[in-house]
Parts: sequence; C-alpha cells; structure tokens
Amino acid sequence: MQALADSLRAEVSDFGIQITTISPGYVKTNISVNALTNTGAQYGRMTDVIATGMTSEYVANRTVKAVINGEKDLVISPLAPKLGIFIRYHIPSIIFILMRQMSRNYNNKKKSQ
Repeated sequence: MQALADSLRAEVSDFGIQITTISPGYVKTNISVNALTNTGAQYGRMTDVIATGMTSEYVANRTVKAVINGEKDLVISPLAPKLGIFIRYHIPSIIFILMRQMSRNYNNKKKSQ
C-alpha cells in the first residue's frame, strides 16, 4: 500500500492533488469482535492489543490534521511499531527474523491452550 501511495503521489502531484498515507497501529474498535474464525464463526471478543489500542476519535483527529497539513506519511502508533518500520526499511533481514519468531511464539502459545 505504501508503494501504491508513493506512485500515486508522484502521478497526481502536477494536478495539485496531495496524497497522505495513514498507517495506524491498533485502534480500539469492534474489528476483532466481528472477525470470523477459521470455522466461519464470529470471534466474539476484543483482543487485548485492540482493547488497549488508541481511540478511533484520536486516530480520526490525527488523520484529519495530517491531511490538512499536507503530511505525506503518518504512522500513528507507539514507539515499537515505528521502530519496526524504520528497521524494515533500513535492515529488512532483521525484521523478517523478528516476525518469524513472533509467529512461532504465537503458534506455540495457541498449541498449548
């Protein structure tokens, strides 16, 4: 999505159109409550990371401010995800190792439940 927004920004800039890419972290919404499980049933509960996420009002207000101010990119999240994005761009091999380990930890945790 980032690359698409960057390409679009370049293509429409001569027409006075500005593109703002918004990358929010976890937002406290009912998305996990309404999500479907692998069986097609509704998940029915809010995950911990979403429950402790930013309010939708905060994300909406920050998004409007970014668009009004002509910001090209906005990452709305705590420091750790922002560091992840930085590492992803500058040292991608490290982020893939970290993501693989997080996935393994998650899968092992699910198996033990």
